[in-house]
Amino acid sequence: MPQVMEPKAIEGVSKKVSLTKILVTTDFSPGSDRALDYALALARRYDARIYLTHVLAPDPFLYAEPSLAEATYEKVRQAAEQGMADILVSGKLRGVPHEVRLEE
Repeated sequence: MPQVMEPKAIEGVSKKVSLTKILVTTDFSPGSDRALDYALALARRYDARIYLTHVLAPDPFLYAEPSLAEATYEKVRQAAEQGMADILVSGKLRGVPHEVRLEE
């Protein structure tokens, strides 16, 4: 089980920091998972809302044969939807106000 990180105090920063919204982007990699864990620790500490987003970029498919590009893009989209669903099912976001967005 991954270790939950706690934000460390930054020397010279006022303790009156106020975070209300935290945007987290994900590509479903281990690095993104760690970034989400850190953002969740911040959200819990500051009672902030998480906006978890994955962006699908159609650009790589622009020069492919249209039917192949469409089929490939649809597979990528389905994989992204599954990745977001996996994060939701994992329970990581439980207890933290959040929105999950898949953007194109």
